[in-house]
Amino acid sequence: MKLKLGMEKDLGTRPIELFWLKIGDVDQETGIVSITGAKHTIGREGKLKIATLQQLRIYIEKNQSKLNEHIFNGTSDNMCATYRTLRNRLAKKYGRPELKQVQLYDFRRFFASKTYHLTGKELLVKQLLGHKDFRSTEKYISLFDNNTATWMSIKATTDEEKQKCIEEDCIHITTEPSGAMWFKKPR
Repeated sequence: MKLKLGMEKDLGTRPIELFWLKIGDVDQETGIVSITGAKHTIGREGKLKIATLQQLRIYIEKNQSKLNEHIFNGTSDNMCATYRTLRNRLAKKYGRPELKQVQLYDFRRFFASKTYHLTGKELLVKQLLGHKDFRSTEKYISLFDNNTATWMSIKATTDEEKQKCIEEDCIHITTEPSGAMWFKKPR
C-alpha cells in the first residue's frame, strides 16, 4: 500500500489508472511514467520521485515481473476498500479520528494543489491531471494563503543536499557567498 500511495502522490493518478500501469510504462532509470487516462481524460506522462522509484524497483524484482505485466494485481475497488480499512485502523490506533476524513482521491488533490502552489500554472496542472476542461482541474486545486502556510526552511551545503532539495521540489530562496543554498517547502 505504501508504494501505491506513493505513486498516486507522485503522479496524481486515479486508483484505476494506477492498476492499468504496466512495468513497460515505467522508465526505471528516469522514473518517467506513461499514464493511460481514465474517465475520458488524456493520457500523459508523470515522474516518480527517487524514493518511490527505488521502492518500485524492489517490488518489481521481488515479484519477478515482466515488461508486459501490470504492476499491481487486483482492482482499484479492492485498493479503495483496503485503504479505508488501514486508514481507519490507524485513526483508532493513534486516537486521531480526523484521519478518517482522508480519502484516496485526496492524494490526487494534494498533487494538483502542490503543483499549482509551486508553479502557479493552472494549465500545467490541467495537463498533468489529463483533464480536457479547466472546470475539472479547478475542483482539484485548493488555494493556499502564503501568509498562513507553514514553511520548512532547508539549508543545503553539499551537492547531495542541494540535489535532494531540487528533487523534492523545494523552492530556492537565496544562495550565500559561501555557496550554501537556502530552500523552503510546505510542511
